[in-house]
Amino acid sequence: MFNIYCSFKNVASSFVTVTLPTESMSILSSSYSSNDNFTAPLAALLTLHSYLPKIRTLIVDSEDELPNESLKRILKEKPSNIVTFIFEDNSGNRRPFQKELPTHLMSFYEKKFNEKIKGLKRKVENDQMVTCDDGILHKRSFTDTNSIRERINKLGEEINRSMQEFIIKSKSFFTPNGDCGGHLQKTLDMKKPPEENLLPAPCLNNNSITYTPSELTEEEKLSNDEKDRFFYASIDPLLRNILRLHQMEGVKFMYDCITGSKIENNYGCILADEMGLGKTLQCITLVWTLLRQSLHGTSTIDKAVIVCPSNLVGHWEEEFTKWLGDNVSLMVIGSQERKEIGNNLTNFMSNKDIPILVISYEDLRMHINILRQNEIGMAIFDEGHHLSNYKGTVYKAVSRIKCSKRIIVTSTPIKNDLLEYYNLVNFVNPGLLGSNAEFKKDFKEPIVKGKQLSSNEEQQKLGQEKLQEFWKLVNPCVIKRPYTLLTNYLPVKYEFIVFCSLTILQENLYKQLINKTVAKMKNKNDILQNLVELCNHPQLIYNHVMKKEFGFENCRFPPLFKELGFDPGWSNKMLVLDYLFMSIKKETNDKIVVVSNYSKTLDLLVKLCTGRKYNYVYLDHSTSMKQPSEILKEFNDPKSEIFILLLSSNAGCGMNLYGANRLVMFDPDWNPANDEQAMSRIWRDGQTKPCFIYRFFGTGTIEEKIFQKQIKNKALSSCVVGEQTKVGRYFGKRKYNSLFELKTGTNSETHDKLECKRCVNGKEVENPPDDANTKSDLSMWHHITKENISKIPDNIFRSVLSISDIPVSFIFYQKSHNKEV
Repeated sequence: MFNIYCSFKNVASSFVTVTLPTESMSILSSSYSSNDNFTAPLAALLTLHSYLPKIRTLIVDSEDELPNESLKRILKEKPSNIVTFIFEDNSGNRRPFQKELPTHLMSFYEKKFNEKIKGLKRKVENDQMVTCDDGILHKRSFTDTNSIRERINKLGEEINRSMQEFIIKSKSFFTPNGDCGGHLQKTLDMKKPPEENLLPAPCLNNNSITYTPSELTEEEKLSNDEKDRFFYASIDPLLRNILRLHQMEGVKFMYDCITGSKIENNYGCILADEMGLGKTLQCITLVWTLLRQSLHGTSTIDKAVIVCPSNLVGHWEEEFTKWLGDNVSLMVIGSQERKEIGNNLTNFMSNKDIPILVISYEDLRMHINILRQNEIGMAIFDEGHHLSNYKGTVYKAVSRIKCSKRIIVTSTPIKNDLLEYYNLVNFVNPGLLGSNAEFKKDFKEPIVKGKQLSSNEEQQKLGQEKLQEFWKLVNPCVIKRPYTLLTNYLPVKYEFIVFCSLTILQENLYKQLINKTVAKMKNKNDILQNLVELCNHPQLIYNHVMKKEFGFENCRFPPLFKELGFDPGWSNKMLVLDYLFMSIKKETNDKIVVVSNYSKTLDLLVKLCTGRKYNYVYLDHSTSMKQPSEILKEFNDPKSEIFILLLSSNAGCGMNLYGANRLVMFDPDWNPANDEQAMSRIWRDGQTKPCFIYRFFGTGTIEEKIFQKQIKNKALSSCVVGEQTKVGRYFGKRKYNSLFELKTGTNSETHDKLECKRCVNGKEVENPPDDANTKSDLSMWHHITKENISKIPDNIFRSVLSISDIPVSFIFYQKSHNKEV
C-alpha cells in the first residue's frame, strides 16, 4: 500500500490523503522513476484522479490535521504555480515531489480535482471515513478515445505518445451498480447499454438522474431481449456540476415529455420559466443528454434544431461553446448568402457528424423545403411566442418540419389572448386541447368571462371549473417557475410605475387630434400610434402637422418650434428622464438602459445624450447580427465608460445587460410580454448591484389605457399558466373608442379604477403587506404622491422627485423580495 498527499493552490486549503490499491503501483512507480520531469507528476495526478471515487479516502479540511509538521511545511511553503505530491510507503517514509506545470494544465487539473474534492466532502458530511470497495459502488466505462486524443493534443506538444495513452486509459466515467446506498434499487448488469454511451448517474444525487427504470419482473430478468429493457439516463457531469436544482428539475421534466412519459403518444412541451432562470442552459443540457443516451441505452436523437430570433443566433452559439466547448459539432446559420445557407442546410441534413443546427425563424421559413426532407430528432423554438398565430407564415413553415419532439421556450406563453396559448400547446402536442372551435367554446369563453370585473357568481364558478379542467390537461406538458427562485442569487430589484402629466403643448395637441379626427378616420390604429408618439415628444408628430395630413389639420405648434431645435422640456416624460440622467451621472457610477418601441423616439434620445455629452450606444433591429455581441460585451464591461444604452424593444430579446442596474421603459407595448422581456434584461445572473426599473406613462392618456390592458392580460396569464387562483379581476372589456379619451383632472386613472382601500383622498395611509412583491396585484404596491415621496427607497429617484414642479403625478412602487439595499 502507498499513500499520496496532493495539494493545489485553488482548493480552498483542502488536502486529500489517498491510500492506493496495489494494482496501481506499477503505473505510479514507473511514472515516478521516469526521467521525464513533466510526465511524472502528471501521471501521479491522473492515477489519483482516476481512483478517487472508488477507494478508501480521507478528506482533511485544514493543514492542521495533516500527519506531521514537515508535511505541513512542504505544502504550505510551495509556490502558487507548483503542484505537490508526497509519496509515503508502508514504513512511513515520505518523499516530496514538486513540479511547476504550465498554467493551462495547472488550471485544468485544479478544476477537475476541486470538483472531486467537493463531491467527496458531500459524501463524508456525517462520516469522515468512506469505504468504497472496488466494484460495489462504481463500474468503469470509457468514453470515446478519439475525442479524448483530440482534446489532449490541445494541451501541448510536451505530452509524448505513451503519456497520451495513459491519460486516455485514466479518463473515465462511472455508472452506478446496484445496491448503491439504497438509492438505486436495480443493477445495470441486466440492462447493460454499449459502454461508450454510459454517463454518470451518481447514486448519492438522484436529482441528476433524468430517468429511473422500473424494477424488472422475474420473467424480464430471465429474458435476453435487450430492446425491451430500459436503462438509467442521467446528466453528464460536464453540465450537472453547474446546474442549479430548479434547472435539473426542468431538464428532467422536458426529458419525460420528449420520451412520452408524461402524456401517452405526445412528445412535446413548453418551458415557460420566467426570465433569468436559465432556460437556454436547460435546453443545452437536454440536447446533450438526448444525443448521448436513451431509455434503451443508445442515443435518443441524432439531430436537434434550435430555432430562434435572428439576434439570438449568436447567443445560442456562444452558450453551446461556453458549456460544451469542443465536445459537440454545431452548425450555425447566420449572416450568409441564401445559396450558401442552402448548401449548409443540405450538408447538415446528410452529415451525421453535425448533430445540432442553430437557425433563425426567417431563415428556416425560407429554406423549409430542405429541412423537411428527413425526420429531425428534436426541435427547440426559442422565444416561441412567435408561434402564437397559427395563421402566420412562420407558424405554417415550422409546422412542416418532420419532428414529433418539439419544445417551445418562452417566458410569456400568453401575450394578449388565450387562443395564443392554445396555438402553442397545439403546436407541441397536436390535438391535446381539441380543435380551435372546441377550445373557444369549452375553455376560452367561460374562463375569460369568469375573470371580468362585471362577471356574476355563476360565471365566476363556471370559469374556475373550466380553469381546473384546463390545468389538468396542459400541466403535464408545461412547466413554469417564478422569478422568485432568483432571489437567493440576485440583489433586490425595485420597480417604479411613474405617471407623468402632459405639458400644455402636449395636452392641446392631444385634444386637437382626438376631438374631430376619431369619428372620421378609417384606420384608427394609426392615430393610436400618433398619440403614443405625442406622449413621448411633440416633435414626433411635427411633420404630420406641417404637411396637414388627414387628422392633423387642426393641430397647431408655437412659432419657431422647429427653429429653436430639440428641447426635452416640450415633453414631461423626457424632462423627467433628463433629470434622472443628470442625477445618476452626478451621484453614482451606475449605467442605465432606455427602451422604446419607436425608432424615432430613440433618435430624439440620441439628441438628448449628444447634447448632454453622455457616452452612449444605440442598438435597434437594424443592427447586424454580429454587432450586438460586441456592443454588449463593451457595455457590460465595468471598466467601460459607456453610460447609456438606447435599446429598441424588438432588439433586446434574450440579451443580458447586467452591466447596467437601471432601466427606463420610456413607452408601453400593447403586448405585455415585450415589456416584461425588456425589463428583465438587467436583473439576471451576473448582476451584483440593486436594480431599479422605471416605467413611464402619460397620465390619463392612451399609454395608461395600454397599461391597464397589460394588467388584464397578465392576470389572465397568471391564472391560466401559473395556476394562481388569487388574481384580481381588474378591468372588463373596454370599448374601442374609449381608448381615444383623455382623462384630465386625475393623478392616475389606473389608481382611480382600483378603488383602493389603503388610500384616503389619494394618499396612502396604510402600508402594503410585508410579503408583497413586484408580482403582487397593484393594490399591494406602495402608492406614492408628492406628499409622501420620502417613502421612495431609491435616493437618486427621490432627489429627482424633490425638484420643484417636477411633472410626476403618481407612482406605484414595489420590490422583488425582502432584502435591503
